[in-house]
Amino acid sequence: MISKVCLFSKNILSLDDNIISKMSIGKLAKLLIFLTTLWTLPVSASTLNIEQIYIFGDSNSDQGNLYNISGFPPEPYFYQGRFTNGPNWIDYLSNDLSLNPELYTNLNPGSSDLPTDGINFTFGGATSGDINIGGESLPGLQQQVDYFADLYDEATVDPDALYMIWIGPNDYVNSLNNGVIDPNIPTTAVNNITAAIDELNALGANNILVFNEPNVSFTPLGQSLPPEAIPFLSDLTEQQNELLAQSVNQLNQANPELNLVYFDTDRFLQDILDAPSEFGLTNVTDNCSGIPFPDLPDNFSPCDNPDEYLFWDNQHPTTVVHRLIADEVIDTVKSEFPNYSTVPEPSMFTALGFFGLSLLRTKKNKV
Repeated sequence: MISKVCLFSKNILSLDDNIISKMSIGKLAKLLIFLTTLWTLPVSASTLNIEQIYIFGDSNSDQGNLYNISGFPPEPYFYQGRFTNGPNWIDYLSNDLSLNPELYTNLNPGSSDLPTDGINFTFGGATSGDINIGGESLPGLQQQVDYFADLYDEATVDPDALYMIWIGPNDYVNSLNNGVIDPNIPTTAVNNITAAIDELNALGANNILVFNEPNVSFTPLGQSLPPEAIPFLSDLTEQQNELLAQSVNQLNQANPELNLVYFDTDRFLQDILDAPSEFGLTNVTDNCSGIPFPDLPDNFSPCDNPDEYLFWDNQHPTTVVHRLIADEVIDTVKSEFPNYSTVPEPSMFTALGFFGLSLLRTKKNKV
């Protein structure tokens, strides 16, 4: 908004009694209020003072690490190594912050030159532990954090960077692949996530955004399960999120320097499910692409209106929903990480406003 002030004539700075006398007090007041509020408008993503971001997680955040190794997920079923039909939330967030975090798989082994904007360590298929459902050679969350520790130490880590962890759905998928739903997943997953946070914090990461578990039972995959399994899966998700919230509170209390923020992914998903039209969606239950992930269909014929769908395949959101997630992340960062918010310096319009308001008071006294 501030960039638009150039539309006003420079003569606006030469307000005198003749001009003031020709304007009604009401009109002049509106003009001055407008000018004084130009620089107090809400902080946009581009004014957030974040210089580096580091991401740990699974296919929801993977911008191409798994693709670089395996060629999966392929086009045209998916977009440029993302597990959706377009950019994912990290793409949108990075663009909004004018950052370009490097993929871990693009780093040169042994190089001491580390990316200036941060690194994306996520891999599709990662669980919260050391398992990746895509293959034994692929990393889970624990290995991703170890990769970070191999690159950085307490002397080189950026304490002011933003660190983000979104992991968990594959813990349930891995269990389902084994033919059961393990009731211990909530405890195991939260213990794994807590261990990852502890390791990052021990290295000097102080600003960490951790995502809770979206309710897997609401996905097309979850809805395809036997009827008795759906509420059980939903209950496990609720248990996991309660445990994670408790862990976040305990970690923050134990370390005053740690700014660990809980991002309620499950609540955001529920908001979309409760009122899809408010988010521009018309279908929040079906698989738009027809891909029964991870399998690929013989005939690829996605729906005609993917921007109105919540799910691209039977697990992952569409790119339009990734955009919504990025917006929600930005709002959370602005509200929960005040150290990142920058307020524009008072401009000439501020001085003009206060001077003008004093003229108004004088003018009123003369009337």
